[in-house]
Amino acid sequence: IKFTTAVKVLKKNDMGVSPVIAVILMVAVTLVLVGLVTIMVFSLVDDDERNSRTFVFDAEISSSGQELVLTSISGEIFNTDIMKVTIDGTAFEIPGNITVTAGDSITLEMPAGTTVRTLRPHEIKVVIENKVVWTKEVNAGP
Repeated sequence: IKFTTAVKVLKKNDMGVSPVIAVILMVAVTLVLVGLVTIMVFSLVDDDERNSRTFVFDAEISSSGQELVLTSISGEIFNTDIMKVTIDGTAFEIPGNITVTAGDSITLEMPAGTTVRTLRPHEIKVVIENKVVWTKEVNAGP
């Protein structure tokens, strides 16, 4: 075989190599871009949203209007040291270091100077680790 003939044979056989390499490179670049966009999007999600905790309570104001009974219906186990409860913006005194699980009730005395009006809704908020986790309007009275 002459050298020129061998060169002609090689030129005929490598015609399909360039488009295949181009497709492989485009797929690789696309995968890298998708990976980068995914990393950027997940880094924008706030850690608080990813690790949010869910709590459900029930609240009842006693007929005398002097106490609030707060019952944990469902949610994670927590300690009262990280909990704050308010009625119409006024904070309750909460006994510390009590572990609360679903089904447990806590009876809280109304804050000094708080007037509970019968048949009027009062806003109860539960704050755990500085986040409002539950809010409800509760009517006082029989």
